[in-house]
Amino acid sequence: MRYALAAILTCCLAVTCAVADDHLEPCQGHLAEYESRVEAISRAAMPGDVEFWVVVIPSFQPEWSVGVSADNGHFLLTHVAFQPSLWGSSLVQSGPNTFDHDFSKPHIQTKARTANISAGLHEALRAEWDRSIAGTRSTEGIGLDGVTFKFQLSGRCGSAWSPSPETRNGKLVDLVTALALLAGSKEDASHATGEVVVLRKLHALPPP
Repeated sequence: MRYALAAILTCCLAVTCAVADDHLEPCQGHLAEYESRVEAISRAAMPGDVEFWVVVIPSFQPEWSVGVSADNGHFLLTHVAFQPSLWGSSLVQSGPNTFDHDFSKPHIQTKARTANISAGLHEALRAEWDRSIAGTRSTEGIGLDGVTFKFQLSGRCGSAWSPSPETRNGKLVDLVTALALLAGSKEDASHATGEVVVLRKLHALPPP
């Protein structure tokens, strides 16, 4: 009987996760101070006027982000990698046998890579951020250790947690990875090809 119940629970969780991965969920405020600090460090490393971005928070690796900004008529794509993790570096001893996090304490180094992108790619990316965040819906998903992706535009936010690759959110995360690679190709002959790859991934995304 216990095995049957476990199988039913596993199936239900799989269905819930599959439904959740078809759209972004509202951003939660459980770790607001930490996530705000990650966002602030990320945006400080990005040039120009940052218009929209995604912050990536893994459970056991350093944080990173990708953002798009405008500067003197140019559109810029920036990938920011934390060195080391803000979460791990903020751990402080608060008592003889207790520890806590002080997110204002560590001085985190970041490595930022920036590349120019076309006006057409900028417009397509902004439209997708707007569409994905507009489709945000709440679900009863359960998440433990994994990777959180927080998409933000014009004061709005939608998040995804470790989505399956074949789902819409999985394809959106794959797009974010492609953008991180594109940001590092500013002096590479493959930059133009990289924009084509990103546009192809954008066009392949179904509606949320």
